[in-house]
Amino acid sequence: MSDRDKVIYLAGIIDGEGHFYRPFVKKGNSESGYGEPRLIVANTDKALIDWLAENFGGYVYAQKKQKEHHIQAYQWVVAGQRAVMIASMVSPFLIVKKEQVKKVLI
Repeated sequence: MSDRDKVIYLAGIIDGEGHFYRPFVKKGNSESGYGEPRLIVANTDKALIDWLAENFGGYVYAQKKQKEHHIQAYQWVVAGQRAVMIASMVSPFLIVKKEQVKKVLI
């Protein structure tokens, strides 16, 4: 798979399973802080989440199951400049998250 194909595939995954946002992050005990760009993709297919981390960096987390019978879900999380870099790469290929990605690219 070419790098371009990986980016296009990533855009499709983000459109269906992802979320761009800028949560407010405090600096120490002060009231000041900043909005750190983040991208999260959640899915129950660990192989997909691992593929995202292997190809685009970031971290993989197992989500806490709400009930014992629920399927285990995983999150791929990217923050800071890496989230901005990914946002700019996938932006031309996004459909559903086209407006949401602008929050990260400000």
